[in-house]
Amino acid sequence: MLTPEEVHITFFNINKCGFYKARDSSPMFGGVDDILTQVQQWSMALDLSQTKLINTATDADEDPVYLFGLKKKAASWLVATWNEVPSSVSGVASVSMNSKVGDAKVHLNGVVANSIPGYATYFWIIPGRNLLATVKFSNKSGQPGLAAYLGTFMSRYCRYVVLENRNGIDAVAGYTNTSNREVIPNIGPQFKTKLYHKPAVIKFFTDNVATIRRVLRRGHLSSASTIDTSLWQNFIKFVHGQPNRANVTEQRVYLELDYRPSTDELLQMIETENQLQHRGFDDLGFMFDGDQKEHWLSGSRAAGVISLNVKRINEAAVDIESLLQSLQDNENEILKFLQ
Repeated sequence: MLTPEEVHITFFNINKCGFYKARDSSPMFGGVDDILTQVQQWSMALDLSQTKLINTATDADEDPVYLFGLKKKAASWLVATWNEVPSSVSGVASVSMNSKVGDAKVHLNGVVANSIPGYATYFWIIPGRNLLATVKFSNKSGQPGLAAYLGTFMSRYCRYVVLENRNGIDAVAGYTNTSNREVIPNIGPQFKTKLYHKPAVIKFFTDNVATIRRVLRRGHLSSASTIDTSLWQNFIKFVHGQPNRANVTEQRVYLELDYRPSTDELLQMIETENQLQHRGFDDLGFMFDGDQKEHWLSGSRAAGVISLNVKRINEAAVDIESLLQSLQDNENEILKFLQ
């Protein structure tokens, strides 16, 4: 049965997806639709437990990721991932390790044997527009984990990978799209996304850069870090996401600096902000001459809330086919978030 649910949607540009030579902006081969098709074919015979490619918690500050489901209809895809969390987390759902991708059995009310505790995340991808949208019900968006997942798939598992035996172990020798499997030199896989910002809002910042009088930054600092003089004096380091941090409990901070950036500095701040992994509170803002209002970059993000009719598997997961259909049925309304 379909029921209406409120979902939060945030759009990202897919800037790169494929195999590139250094400094090239266009891929030699690959592409969004191509790579997702390969992921789908690769995962068809796999148990969910076999789809863990990388522990993104180690190098991307995210949870270990598995492929929960993948569906294409017409010109768009719905990708679902399962994000592993410690079994000690209270009230967490779990998914059977031997479930098939796209037909996973999700358990509620505690972790059962031979299951993976965690939560599902969903992504709507429109290759023709180079758009990726996080479709968030209640959990984290999972977007950094998906980006790491697809990047790892391209680097080790797609059909463009050329393997060679090194001391009895298969190692990646390089990449090719040729029938003779000869490695093409100086190319590598790239999957890069960037938050989609509404052009009109960014234009407002750049058109009024001469009247910016103050730069604001909300973020996180480690409570055990020494907040040294250089950090506070060189506020731009924090604006650019380069504070001294330790792996301990963090606390929120709010900083502001009377500063008039040049156009190049403003664009650099915005570009750097787009590359950071945000946790809701994090943001970059500005104040203008004769205006007491704080103008935050988050206000330019292409995001919104919409009610979609979806079929629930249970409290922890939705049916991806129904979700994809509902997204497509409401595509025109959802794409207005880009304006």
